[in-house]
Amino acid sequence: MTAFFYLSQIDMSGTGYWFGMDRAYRSGITIGRYANDQITWEIAKKTNLGIELGLFNDLTLLTDYFTETRENILQTRTDIPTTMGGSVQCHRQTWVLQKDMDLKWS
Repeated sequence: MTAFFYLSQIDMSGTGYWFGMDRAYRSGITIGRYANDQITWEIAKKTNLGIELGLFNDLTLLTDYFTETRENILQTRTDIPTTMGGSVQCHRQTWVLQKDMDLKWS
């Protein structure tokens, strides 16, 4: 995946063209990708709740609950249908949710 999607990707030594009466060859510029002004940072929301409990000086209970939600994930496409007519390289995945719970006693 290419970084810096907010910038255009320009090749200064791109394909050229023939110009003028003497048909002189001029070097050209190729735009590989236009800038995307709608690009944003990935958003992560995390929650971590924990309890530590000591009972009767012999038993200790530790519990931890963790969640993480991520939005606006930029992901490379692995398959592009030919009916799209272009070469879309990346798309936004909607969201990912992770949950975990740890429990320890001694």
